[in-house]
Amino acid sequence: MWALPLALLMLVGCELAVPDTVTTAPRDSDPPDTPLDDTGDPPEDSGGSGDTGPTDPFDFDDDGDGYSENQGDCDDSDNAIHPGQIDECNGVDDDCDGEYEEDARGDDIYEPNDAEDAWFYLGSLADDESYSINGLLHNDDDLDRFTFYIDDPWYEDFGFEVSVSSIPADATYRLQLGRVADDGSLEDVQSTYGTGELSLREDGDSFVDDGGTYGVIIDAVGGADCSRSYLLSVSKD
Repeated sequence: MWALPLALLMLVGCELAVPDTVTTAPRDSDPPDTPLDDTGDPPEDSGGSGDTGPTDPFDFDDDGDGYSENQGDCDDSDNAIHPGQIDECNGVDDDCDGEYEEDARGDDIYEPNDAEDAWFYLGSLADDESYSINGLLHNDDDLDRFTFYIDDPWYEDFGFEVSVSSIPADATYRLQLGRVADDGSLEDVQSTYGTGELSLREDGDSFVDDGGTYGVIIDAVGGADCSRSYLLSVSKD
């Protein structure tokens, strides 16, 4: 008679032992708790706070001359070529400025004589006098200007010739001759160009004052060589 009440008491005790809350383990399909960026997508992995991304190879100074390609070094395999270098007569743009041999002008004793107000004065050309000088075009951008004076007090029919010789065989030079105006420009210009030797002649008129300052301009159409000088000759007859 005590068996039934005892069984009921044991059943009630088991129900009282059941916990009030149940914890459910997350499923494999549940998404992680990931923040979203402004587009609604998870932010890309930056690779860590110490990763700054790939480095531009042109930022490296490969030849150790103090300049990288992004700093203007036009040949980063040769430490003798970089900005600020002296551009010597060697066929190389030593200072990477796009101009060749510009510092070779230091070997030209008549420089600077490129601008209209920078003529090099040879002197006064009297009867039977002549001038011969060695000049230099250090590159195709160079231009040499020379002047000389002729006095014509008796309004004679004098004449004179200007010639340029020893022009490099693989170069083309131009020779110009005219009177120098008050503003320094050349007027009444004669011109010729070629290789080897060039010449121009001026003949004065009788009973006319043909005296004054004459100018000669020599420049390169192409092929100027800083290592080879030309010979300029001016003679009056």
